[in-house]
Parts: sequence; C-alpha cells; structure tokens
Amino acid sequence: MVLLTFVAAHYLFLVVLAILSYMIGRRLTLRVNYDSLWEEVSICMSLGLGLIGYLIFLLGILGLLYKWVVIIAMTACVAGTYPVPLQVAQGMMSTLRRAKLRAWALLGAGLALSLPVLVLPLYPPAQFDATFYFLASAKIYAQHHGLVFLSYLRFPVLTQLNEMFFTLALLLYDDIAAQLIQLLMLMLLTLAVIAFCRRNFSKQAGWWAAALLLANSVVLWCGSVAYVDISLMLFSTMAAYTFWNWLNSRQRHWLTLSGLFCGFAASTKYPGLFFPLLFGMVTLYIAIRERRYLYPLHLSAMAFVVAAPWYIRNYYYTGDPVFPFLPQVFGYTFWTPADVQGLLGDMQRWGIGRSLPALLSLPWYLAFNQDVFLSQGLHLSTLYFFALPIIVLFSIKDARIRRILGFALAFVLFWCFSSQVLRFILPAVPIMSVAAAASLDMLLGWVPFTRKWRSHWIVVVIVFVGLAFGGWRYSGAAWQANGPIPVSQEQRDNYLTERLPSYPAYKLLNSLRGPSYTLYAMHDENMAYFVDGVYKGDFFGPARYSRIWPFTDGQSLYRELKSQGADYFLINNQRKKIELPQDSFFRSHFKPMYEGGDVHLFELTELAFESRATDGCLRRTCNCTSVSTVYDERHWHYFHLKYPITASSRPYRYLTSTLLLTKMAVP
Repeated sequence: MVLLTFVAAHYLFLVVLAILSYMIGRRLTLRVNYDSLWEEVSICMSLGLGLIGYLIFLLGILGLLYKWVVIIAMTACVAGTYPVPLQVAQGMMSTLRRAKLRAWALLGAGLALSLPVLVLPLYPPAQFDATFYFLASAKIYAQHHGLVFLSYLRFPVLTQLNEMFFTLALLLYDDIAAQLIQLLMLMLLTLAVIAFCRRNFSKQAGWWAAALLLANSVVLWCGSVAYVDISLMLFSTMAAYTFWNWLNSRQRHWLTLSGLFCGFAASTKYPGLFFPLLFGMVTLYIAIRERRYLYPLHLSAMAFVVAAPWYIRNYYYTGDPVFPFLPQVFGYTFWTPADVQGLLGDMQRWGIGRSLPALLSLPWYLAFNQDVFLSQGLHLSTLYFFALPIIVLFSIKDARIRRILGFALAFVLFWCFSSQVLRFILPAVPIMSVAAAASLDMLLGWVPFTRKWRSHWIVVVIVFVGLAFGGWRYSGAAWQANGPIPVSQEQRDNYLTERLPSYPAYKLLNSLRGPSYTLYAMHDENMAYFVDGVYKGDFFGPARYSRIWPFTDGQSLYRELKSQGADYFLINNQRKKIELPQDSFFRSHFKPMYEGGDVHLFELTELAFESRATDGCLRRTCNCTSVSTVYDERHWHYFHLKYPITASSRPYRYLTSTLLLTKMAVP
C-alpha cells in the first residue's frame, strides 16, 4: 500500500504538470491547425513546458522562488488558459466514448510492457553529474529562493533551462519528481517522432520510428535520471519538426515555433546553439532565393529573445556569455588558463579522433565499439548501422529522406569536432530513427507480398516489439539491478549508502548541523547535492584542490581550510589515496567525526584538544559505514556504542537525539 501511494503521488504530480503544460501551449497556438492529436499534444506540451521553465527563471531572477509564489503563479497560468480547460475536458470525454475495445487492450498491454521504463525514475538520484551539478544547483536555488551565483560549484553559471524544472520539482515535491519530468520529456519526444512520420510518411513508420528511439539504452537512461540531455533532445527535435512544417507550408506560425524551440534548445545546453545557426543558414538561403528577407530575421529574433537572458546572465557574472569557453575572446575571469585547458583536454580525450579515416570508421565504432565514447555501459542500438545502407539508398530516390539524413549528418559532424561523448550525440538519434523507419516502410512497399500487409495493425505491433526489444530488455535488467523501490526515508538512505559510500557522513552532518555549516571535501564533488550547508571542493574554481593538496603540515592545511570558511573537512580515498598529515597540530585540531572505509570526516577546532578516543572508537563496526565516535561541541563527551549504527537505522536517530539532549543538559 505504501508503495502504491508513493508511485501514485509522484505520477499524479507528473500528470498535473503535463496537463498544465498542454493547456499553456494550446492556448498560445489556438490558431494553429495540427495534423493529428499526436502533433498537437507533443508540440503544445513541449511549448508549455519550456515556458514554465522560463516562469521559474523569472521568479528566480526576482528572488521569488517560494513554494507559495510558484503555486500562485501556476494558478494564474491555469486561469489564463481559458477556454482550453473546457476543451480538454470535452475532448477527453469524447475520446472515452469513441474508444474501441481493441484500443483499450493495446493501451493496457502497452502500459504493462512499459512498466520497467516507468519504474526507473522512481529510484533516488545517485548518478555523478546529477548529484554533482544539475540537482545541486537546483537545490541551492531553492534554498536561497533565487538564482544566486554558484561560486563553489564547478560551473558558477551556465544555460540552465532544464535546471529550472529541477528547481520546480524540489520546491513543490522532491528529486524523484525532477527525474519524472525527464521521463515526461522522453514521452513527448516519442509522440513527436510518431507525429512527424504520420504527417510526412505513414502511420506504421511513426510507430517503428518510436520503437527505434526506445531501443537505445542511453536514451532510456537519460529519460530516467536528472541529466539535461533528454531536454536538449526534445527541444532540438521540436525545433526541427516545426521548421520542417514551415519548409513545406511557409506558414509564419511554424517559423515562430521553430524559433522558440531553437531558443529553448540553446537555453538548455551550449550545443543547442547549433540548431538556430543551422536553421538560420537554411532560412537565409531560402530568403535570398525567394526574396523574402524577413525569414532569417524572424527565426533569429525569436531564438534570441528566448535564449539571450541566460547568456546575458553569464556575461554579467563572468564577462563571458559562453563561460568557460572562448576565454581568448572574452578574457580569463573566473577560471585560469590551466582550468580551461584542463576542461577542454578532458572533453577531447574521448572518441576516435577527428581525422578523415576516423570519420569514415565512425559508423562501425558507434555500432560495435561504443566504449571509446565514454558510454558508461549504455549504448545506441546497432539497428542504425544495419539500416544505414537502406537509408542511403532511399535518400537518393526521396528528397525527404535526403533532407533528414543531411540534418542528422550535420549534427554528427558537429559532435565529432566538439566532444565525442556518447550521450552528446543524442539530438541526432530521433532524426535517424525517422529516416530508418521511413526507409524500412518504403522497402516493404517495394516487396509485393508485404506491400499490402505492412500497414496492418498486427504487423505494425510485431515489428514495433521486435525493434524496441533491446530497450525493454535493458529497462528490465536495470529494474532488477536496482532492487525494490525505496519508499521510506530509511530505505532511501540504505539505497544511497550502498551506491555512495560517503553518504552517511553527509547524513550525519545534516542531522547535527542542518544548513548551518560549511564542508570542504576532497575527491567527493559528486556529493554536493546531499549537503544541506555549503559545499566546497573541486578541481576548478576558487575552492580548487590544488590550494590544499599536496598537504605540507597540519597547520598549513588548517589555515587554508579556514580561509575557505570550512567547518568540516572530508576526504574520500576511493578515487585517489590522500595521505593526511600526522603531526601534533593535525591531531589536535582535526577532530574525527566519522570514519567508514575510504571516507574520513573531521571537524576543524579552534582550540587544541586532547584526543581521548581509543582505536575502537574510530573503527567501523559493521560492513556498512557507521559512526562509532561522536562528541559534544562544548564538552567533549564520547559515546561508545555497543551496537553498529548506520545512517538509516533506529540507533542513528537515537544517537542524534541523545546528542541534542546532552548538549542542552550540560551547563
């Protein structure tokens, strides 16, 4: 029952957000005649979602990121969408009346088969970049009720439209809701692929393109974690979709929508700038050919108005609108030349190189050796490799396939010469899925036997299941590996402790000090999200590791940490062994708080103390990390525990209460 309540509550949040997004988008596009319900839902909901992100951005700039303010703003948005809510209700009732038994059966079967995918976002976030930056920045914005300068995170400023969705989720609910928003984007992306094929090719091509999209484990993974890649995929695909509609119709509203979605893409991630530049060049060519010179101005104006606030904000804080890139143009402000070179070197060390032979071998590597692209165990489907000859064949015969393939190849080339990390190529995947599915449909249309049967719903379902099987198998394996869904705080803590060994130390600090502490951590930057106080420590920025490592002596280390405002010092030897000073100053001013395997936590004390803890007080007492020595800040009382404790066990909660009561009782 608790599990059902947990799942239902989170998905109810998602449904409410989806309906609100649709109503906003539909209200702004009432004059647009959509080709199908799939097109209407995908475009309207994506547009509304992007505008909600900008609403949170505006409230953040004004310092109004309070739960009650957000709720009032959302309510005002609902009121402003009239009469769309009535139309939605009428449409739903009409759909329910017209639905056939076969449709209900297919819907039920689809939901049952989708269960492994629907479960994945319900696990607590433990992925590196999610807890290192994306959720960490959103948490700081929610705590400070505004878009503050993130001086101690690796990137103090960036284009952060997707982080606005995370901020919204943390304000109204939790980090599971943030991950579910990414799942909503994956659903919208799937609907958009179906709608595009229905409009331009055939119904069966739409379903098969969706199956190809969902066959990629990297796509499913990005749609279930708090990363930004699925957001860039969605907005770039919608920009291409609406731009394609404009190319075929020359209707101004499609160019307007394409400009908006280009702006959303550029506001999500710097590679999103590729899309307004590409579409801008195409519109410029058409404008010159047709002598309609307002086309590129229209597109660029819409994209600029949407994306410019993020780049202006970057420039305001750092003097570089695309920080930390292009310092040769805008100057080295917040980062040093060594920092920039280190980041660029890390981005370019993955992949197969950028020579002509490397580019020619790229399809083979993308199909059969994806580990060189930092795949992290995730993969693109090999089906694209086997479909490539068919795509090339039909691109010669069909201008539509040729344009789609050209767009995909343009982005792949951009990816090759920027950073060859596998998930960075994802904006090309929906387009390639459309090209492969449409080419397959055309191929079956050539064969006399399949020409008649390829559009039958049974054949469509069979091919869909066959194409999507790889993604379904990945989701099932991931569900099994994650185990039961953590629904209680204790289960959540156990889940995170198992995957993040230093988590109990952060849990301890949060329980003892709340948000009123500053922690400096070595080689544990991915735990920034779990710090309720201030987190410092990274390879870059003002709290860089090079300022305190290698250590010379305890006093120098103490002085530098105190200059950083640190109250506590944590080291994690899991990635790199850190040798601590062993002099008397270190032993008298670094008070042990926690020790668990490779994780060591100390409090920085102003006055020297005499350690009265025995070896047994500082040793782990069970396989899971535990705390066996705690103390009162004013009167040094050590509690020697005769039983193991963890961050999620009852003894841990008892220990926290004992500390508080003891501190109050001591005069």
